[in-house]
Amino acid sequence: SSGINAEYGLELADYQRSTDALQAKLNSSKTELEQARTSLDKKEGQLSKVAGELRESEKLRLTQDDMITKLKLLVKKSKKEAADGKIAEEEARKDVEDMKSELEKSAQMLEECKLELATTQGLLENTIETHRATTAEKGAVVKNLENKVQELKGDAEYGERERERERERERE
Repeated sequence: SSGINAEYGLELADYQRSTDALQAKLNSSKTELEQARTSLDKKEGQLSKVAGELRESEKLRLTQDDMITKLKLLVKKSKKEAADGKIAEEEARKDVEDMKSELEKSAQMLEECKLELATTQGLLENTIETHRATTAEKGAVVKNLENKVQELKGDAEYGERERERERERERE
């Protein structure tokens, strides 16, 4: 009985360690997910800023029609900024897409961890229930055996009394 309890205790400890490890993994995934969201928000802000700068550059280029000399310089500069802005915008878009992909992977991993945690908790609960049922069955068997021992003791005492009576009859 103590060997079985120790075995169940080890099994429960293993399940508890598995549950703790999965909980730590889940917490880590949540942290990574929050970091990815923060980074995504930052990239979106940068994208918005670049788009705003691009719009301002285009606006400046259109409002400088009366300054032809300066306009040529500003047009060149605006075109370069626009090109750089588009490159930066494309890079930012790519970064946003990469972050979204990472975010989706993290969310999927989080769901897998939740599922694994639920499965482990179910196994743990089944093990606990099995242990309780086994303990109850063993208690019933022990009680039954104790009753049989008492019954046999009673039978033995009765038999002893009968032998004593028989001996007394023989002496008479």
